[in-house]
Amino acid sequence: MTSGTPLSSPPQLVRAIGRWSMVALAVNSILGSGIFGLPSAVAALVGEWSVWAVLIAGAGMGVIIACYAEVASQFDETGGTYLYLRHTFGRFVGVQVGWLTLLSRLTACAAAVNLLVIYLGEFWPAAAEPLPRLAVITVFL
Repeated sequence: MTSGTPLSSPPQLVRAIGRWSMVALAVNSILGSGIFGLPSAVAALVGEWSVWAVLIAGAGMGVIIACYAEVASQFDETGGTYLYLRHTFGRFVGVQVGWLTLLSRLTACAAAVNLLVIYLGEFWPAAAEPLPRLAVITVFL
């Protein structure tokens, strides 16, 4: 594009997920930190039905993902949940949910690091002590 040529239209979002993006999303879904901490808790609660419980929870998540995909297809701009709720309920609700989303992602990161340190303590018992635990958490956060 030459410097004298004006833009004819604003850039458009590309509504496509390539092969490697889809693989990355699938790996992220499978290897989320919950998958490492959840099986023992589910097995303790429901016993031999734990496999079915995990599959049912996965199906429920599939429904939620399909709903997000449907809503996302209605918008041309980026913004995720903030955008959807701002459009539907107004700016105040959109901002509140945007901040809550940020807060939940920060706490999820902290929970993942905490789980990492718990499992690290199984292989390196010193990591379960308060000072080394704090050091490991600080390094990862």
